[in-house]
Amino acid sequence: MMKKTTTDESKKLLLFQTVILLVIFIVFLSETRADSFVPQSDDQVLLTLSPAVTAIARSVRAQERSLESNNAGNAATQYSSRELAAAISEAYTLATRNNDPRAFGHTLSLINAWPQQQPKPAMVRLIHASVLQHSHEFMAALQQLDTVLSNDPANLQARLIYSQVSLVIGDYEAVAQQCQAIEAAGVQIYALNCGAQLQSITGNAEFALSAVEETLLARPTNATQQIELLLNAATTAERLGFADRAERYYRRVLSMNPQSLFTTLRLSAFLLHQSRPEAAIELLRPYANSANDLEAQILLVRALQGAGMPVNAELLASIGAEIESLQRLGDEAPHKLLAQYQLYIAEDFATAVRSATLNWKLQKEPGDTLLLASAAVASEQSQTQEQVRAWITKTGLQDARIQTVLSAQEVL
Repeated sequence: MMKKTTTDESKKLLLFQTVILLVIFIVFLSETRADSFVPQSDDQVLLTLSPAVTAIARSVRAQERSLESNNAGNAATQYSSRELAAAISEAYTLATRNNDPRAFGHTLSLINAWPQQQPKPAMVRLIHASVLQHSHEFMAALQQLDTVLSNDPANLQARLIYSQVSLVIGDYEAVAQQCQAIEAAGVQIYALNCGAQLQSITGNAEFALSAVEETLLARPTNATQQIELLLNAATTAERLGFADRAERYYRRVLSMNPQSLFTTLRLSAFLLHQSRPEAAIELLRPYANSANDLEAQILLVRALQGAGMPVNAELLASIGAEIESLQRLGDEAPHKLLAQYQLYIAEDFATAVRSATLNWKLQKEPGDTLLLASAAVASEQSQTQEQVRAWITKTGLQDARIQTVLSAQEVL
């Protein structure tokens, strides 16, 4: 039997890095790669630009005029290192604020324009690692972080990001090393959270949850630390099947940061698992017309269907067009999003399990494993189900959702 619910345990990394890296500036634009396309007429609309891109375009025109004035007669140095670093930081800030893939592309283009004869500052490399992580180029992201740490082993930001990327790819030995280094640096809150994240997916979830909850009660923390601890507690409680605690922690994060798309997605998926689609709809409706929040749109369709409510044809058409565009990327496509669409909306189970498998080769967070298990059950792929069981045995992962999928043969 197929139950129309899901979760997508997206990485906390982007939220975490945005909070850490938001210390910088505002905006620039550069070309980004696009597929070759010949319009049929001069009047054909090729692309509706998102607010993020139009904002970048406006700022870039102003900045270009300023730079041309400041660097007149010196074409070889169109931008100083300081100007380029500011533009990179600004573009990254805008990309994370609007969750716009084109803006992430512009940020990467700016980084690639860095003069080869000049060493990149650590902050530029940290942003580079974050952008590479966003595009699922995890090994390349870790290389940037390795460079930062080789020059500055005490760089806390690099170690925090390194631990999060390693969690995503399932390199738990690397996570443990980074947690130890963070603890040795004397940053106890981050060290505790790092260790708890690792323990929560390697067989010690209840102990990890208790440690985080005690820290939230006993230790003074700033807003950033509270959000990280609360998200850790929420996801761990959800995996353990402690529904009331999970929802309470998710809602506390949203009360502190109402604009957090990651938390909105996580809470919405959780509510769908709890057979509460109406509550999920309330959270997701603001994203119905957002061009950059495909995951939220997919969740919204599932919630509407789960509530027995009609789905707007324009919403389905928008999702379908975006999926078609992503499929043209081939191996570089975001396989998780494709798998979610194929599994829950198109109900193309054979294709869904292929996409989920490609995603799982890159990302092995519990949400990715849940997606693979659900696709394997829907497509009746017993070999893939055994692969998931083997991973659980190897790592000690405790996840009531995955156990439900495998034991009851129901898709979550």
